[in-house]
Amino acid sequence: MQIANSKPVSYYSIHCFLMRRKISLRIKELRSYYASFMVRHNIISEEVDLLQGRIPKSVFARHYLKENPTELRNRVLTALTLLEQTLKQT
Repeated sequence: MQIANSKPVSYYSIHCFLMRRKISLRIKELRSYYASFMVRHNIISEEVDLLQGRIPKSVFARHYLKENPTELRNRVLTALTLLEQTLKQT
């Protein structure tokens, strides 16, 4: 509910946040790192495409990928916990 009630975050606000902390990083690099991390932690590439808002072009993904939302959510949350721990260590 906290996420559903939060305000959207714009590209500009993320960019300003990174600039204030003197982190030279592009959003494209963050999205690429996130996708790579998810694939390495039990999320298939078609699911990563869905998570990032892309509609896969492959016939398999469009017609045969019927994922259980609860199972996908649990796997994604587990991977996000690992990602958070990894980022805190650096």
